[in-house]
Amino acid sequence: EKSLRTSTNSFLGLLEFPLECRDPMIAGYLCVRINDVIEDDLDLSRNEDGLTKKRELMALFIRALKDGNEEKVAQFATKLRNLRLRDKKFDRLVKNVESVFGAYRGFQPRVKEIIFERIKEQSEGLASKNIQNIVTPEDYHEYCNYSVGIIGYMIGELFHSTGHLSSI
Repeated sequence: EKSLRTSTNSFLGLLEFPLECRDPMIAGYLCVRINDVIEDDLDLSRNEDGLTKKRELMALFIRALKDGNEEKVAQFATKLRNLRLRDKKFDRLVKNVESVFGAYRGFQPRVKEIIFERIKEQSEGLASKNIQNIVTPEDYHEYCNYSVGIIGYMIGELFHSTGHLSSI
């Protein structure tokens, strides 16, 4: 819960989910927010060197999530804490990022797979070259899909995996 209060509206909405899928949805939401923190860093989008660092950090996030290796988690957490946060409301999430990994490790394999695949998709999408140069409405639509739309797909899949949706 320490990491949760990054957005009051989202936090309150997550509390309304059925108990058996609430924790995976909260952890998935926090993973999306972690990618947002990386995406919004003030130094990582200004030039090609910054974009390379952003891609490397998102790739490290994915490896740490996939492997669950404590060393990779610690390495990722250190790098995340060195970012210049655009929005200070994410301080608590960044300080407690290891808790998100800890919660994730405790989920059933199918739940972890859903969260991992959607966060991987988001990371790769936000790190892609065409997202870095938004010019057209289609570019913006693609950015929005990766930035915030991914959570909707993940929630639907998590609902389905816990038996709360018959089909998606």
